[in-house]
Amino acid sequence: FLFNATVQPGRGEQLAAHRLEWQVRDWARVAVSEAARYRSSGWQGLYVAGVIPYSLVQRLLDQDSRDTPGETRNNVLLSLDASVRIADGSRLYGELLLDDVHARSAAFPNKYGWQAGWDGAGEMLARRVTWNAEYTWLSRYVYSSFYGREFTAQDRPLGHPEGPGSRRLRLRVSADPAVDWQLSLFGSRSERGEESVSDAFVPGDPVPDPGSLAGVTERERTVEGEVRWWPASGVDLALRAGR
Repeated sequence: FLFNATVQPGRGEQLAAHRLEWQVRDWARVAVSEAARYRSSGWQGLYVAGVIPYSLVQRLLDQDSRDTPGETRNNVLLSLDASVRIADGSRLYGELLLDDVHARSAAFPNKYGWQAGWDGAGEMLARRVTWNAEYTWLSRYVYSSFYGREFTAQDRPLGHPEGPGSRRLRLRVSADPAVDWQLSLFGSRSERGEESVSDAFVPGDPVPDPGSLAGVTERERTVEGEVRWWPASGVDLALRAGR
């Protein structure tokens, strides 16, 4: 899969992503994905082609722009994910996100995240039931960049909506009492630090523990219920209330 977009047209801020997926067995799938934020007046051919790792793309472009060092500098994310069907209608999935990992240097913080979840669908009392449980953990400074290549669009993270320095557990269960109706219950617990995507780590600053949360931790618990009526394609009405 290949994806290219412009996130800030006036500044020439571009986004490129590619993904390679492998169906190992009927019940297992693995994939590797890479995304890059870079600056250019238009989409660069090496990024659009998507066949070369983006870390190598920057080196190739640097060879052609030695008079303007730093102009071709990109910000690259790498992720590995897998999905396994453990039973009919039930699967486990997980993803590891690597932003910057500095195994040999203590001068920079490691930036990474992970997510794990359980999806399912089945029957109860002759009615269709679906569910999902998902936990997401993001270290500090994920998606950010001190040289202006953060993974944002309209000041919102392009990845997980909670942004860097956050943890979230989210649960959902849905039941269909009739063909046209669906009842759903949602619950979540989130923890967020005071850091945002615009708060990037600047070289030379004190290196924090990547597992810590910045400042005062904000904790939020929510519960929501939803009634959905979907009698035909083109007609989809829902009412949701929560606390």
